[in-house]
Amino acid sequence: MALRDVDRLEEIVEKIKKIVEWYESQKFKNKKFKFYLTNEDSFMYSLPEDKIAHLLGVNINNIQTLGIYRNTSSYGLLKEFIENFYRISEGVKNDTIKLDYIFSKHVNKKINSFKRNINMNLNDISFVCKYDGKKAYSDGKSTIKCDYSIIKILEDGTILELDLVLSPDGKSVYPVSNKMYVDEFEAEEDLKNILEKQEIAIAHSMLLFVFDSSQKFYLKDYEKIEKINIIKKYIEKYDCYIDLIDECQRLYKNTNTNREKTYNNYDIYETIIDCITKGRIIETDKLYNLSTQQFDLIDAVNNHLIRRIDTSYSEENQESYSKLRKSVLALREAKQTLINENRTLKQKNEEQRKEIETLSKENELKNSFINNITNSFIEYDEKIKKISR
Repeated sequence: MALRDVDRLEEIVEKIKKIVEWYESQKFKNKKFKFYLTNEDSFMYSLPEDKIAHLLGVNINNIQTLGIYRNTSSYGLLKEFIENFYRISEGVKNDTIKLDYIFSKHVNKKINSFKRNINMNLNDISFVCKYDGKKAYSDGKSTIKCDYSIIKILEDGTILELDLVLSPDGKSVYPVSNKMYVDEFEAEEDLKNILEKQEIAIAHSMLLFVFDSSQKFYLKDYEKIEKINIIKKYIEKYDCYIDLIDECQRLYKNTNTNREKTYNNYDIYETIIDCITKGRIIETDKLYNLSTQQFDLIDAVNNHLIRRIDTSYSEENQESYSKLRKSVLALREAKQTLINENRTLKQKNEEQRKEIETLSKENELKNSFINNITNSFIEYDEKIKKISR
């Protein structure tokens, strides 16, 4: 077992070494990302060197207590450790140093998720949770310490979570936890703790600063709708919420300013904003030519309004607006299908009635002809009888 642990030590250290080399080759310590969220929050994100060991699942404090390495800074000690890990190999081999004393039990997941999680691509970010411990359900066991959490849901179902803490000045954030889940089932309990009753938002634009240059990235409107489609099921499952008032206003102004609209599109966004500001449900029956994307946007807004208006709302005892609307839509479609089927049956019935009527007339003619022939035979037979007498 001890020999196997030595092999594991070497394997883990080799992976960490490659990540540190990548971090330095990307000049990551010189990069800063400024995010703008749909709830009007903004913050500057960066990854300081002294956070890397923790994010990779390396217990740098425990390594320091071994008294084998000289560096005192977190990053310096991490680099010294990966270059001279053999110094603890003998201790691991004779079982006096345990691997779980040096590494997190999730070290492999942290290593595998590190690059994708700490590097920021706007399209990768599914949503951002603004965490407020005062809103959270507390069972006395919660140890969540973060101000924001970036959630990335990958195409294969993997979920990445990067928890962020605000700096003392409240203008920038740095990561304190790097998590990876193979699917939603594995993530469920942790997502419940971080999302329940919390506000979530879409990161709609980002500035990347590298040294003295900057580059801006932003989501297109249809990409925001795609994010909303992802967010909807998390809102329903974890009772979190998203405020889309400002985003709807922006869409409305953008549609009007650039004249990339039809009258109906202009009217749709105007109606959405009016309903939100007055706290009324948006009635889709009064809007025409809605696209699927606009339906999705309205569903998300209405679900949020229901939660804001009805403080007793819960998924256990009440259907969400979007579910009810889709149920009504399904019933209407079923009703129309039945009406169409009934109309078809009536047409067939009428055609069959006419066909029966025609056959009846033909039958009457045939009967009349048969009767005439029969009468003629009778008369002819009577005449023959008279002649024979």
